Amino acid sequence: DLKKYSLNPFYLKDLKRIISGTNTEAIFVVNILTSDLNYQLEMLRQANNIGIPIRNVEIGVDCYINSSTNLKRFPSIQSYFKEAATWKSAIEKEFIKANVTVIGALPQEDSNLNRRRNVWNSIISPQLSANAVMTLRVLGGPGLFQDSYFVNETEAGTTILNKPKLNTIDSSTVLSNAFRITNQTLEAISNLPSDKQINISEYNMYDKYNFLNGKWIQGLYAGIMTLNFLNEERINKIIYTPSPSINKNSTQSVSELAVQMITSSMSGKSNYQRLIINNNPIITDSRNNEAYFSLMGYAFSNNNRKEIILLNLSSENMNINTSMLLKNTSSLYIQYFGNPLSDKIGANGISKNKGACCSTLNLPAYSITKIY
Repeated sequence: DLKKYSLNPFYLKDLKRIISGTNTEAIFVVNILTSDLNYQLEMLRQANNIGIPIRNVEIGVDCYINSSTNLKRFPSIQSYFKEAATWKSAIEKEFIKANVTVIGALPQEDSNLNRRRNVWNSIISPQLSANAVMTLRVLGGPGLFQDSYFVNETEAGTTILNKPKLNTIDSSTVLSNAFRITNQTLEAISNLPSDKQINISEYNMYDKYNFLNGKWIQGLYAGIMTLNFLNEERINKIIYTPSPSINKNSTQSVSELAVQMITSSMSGKSNYQRLIINNNPIITDSRNNEAYFSLMGYAFSNNNRKEIILLNLSSENMNINTSMLLKNTSSLYIQYFGNPLSDKIGANGISKNKGACCSTLNLPAYSITKIY
């Protein structure tokens, strides 16, 4: 399909403009697959010369996938690591402030197709120096079967599968899969040597059929992932990868709201605490009856400042006693909530409440609440 589209070059000067305008850092993923070290070093030099600091560099992406292109370039896992180590050394020598990482792999269901990725970490991680960083990409699926998306229709003798029936989406199963994928990630990290660190260089829900991308349920899914990553201290950095809004009339994707609220509460805080909430109902994965608590809560604090994030992932409204959470009786709250399949904010979409926080606070179904 790429052949259908026209080429729109993206230059380093464009990257510089974006970085300057957003006060962010660049992460360079050097092309170890089809380029060479000298060419990629020249690219980094040029970026540095025009004022883009070289702070974060990843050596390739997805080289663990059992594809013909990968196997031709790196027939063995060891061949990738040997080449990546050479690149890492050369980049760190020239850009002494750069954090250079090699790629790790998130194991999947065991099969011949996934064997390469499933043994990737066990071969590479022992060869890394102490406190070295590996990069993981965590793109979880909705966990639904195809017939949850499409309705079969016969038209002029032809069966078509392109009419979505989104009202049948099992939200509980989708959100359960967010717990499942992050738990798998944490398990993969726990299997690494204890002196190895991890960057999550990309995470979100990814729906290959593009029906749930940009919807509220994707935001709740990513919110679950964000909070669950806090359970592993060896994770240095997490980088959320937003999806473009699928609502052409919206200037912002609603799927970003949950992550924005969580990260704003985390910003500038040095302490965090998971909240254990009594009488917490569960959500269930219809595929395998796995169950997870539907109410998540974390408190972030620094000196006398404290902010609380609450996620209600169930289809029911819940009340919570805030007197056990807050010492400051003048706290405020803001919350977003609505149909998991909404893709806009406002009328007939995601609603917003805000005001003074009372002793009993209502948490609407499918909501995120920030108390500050």
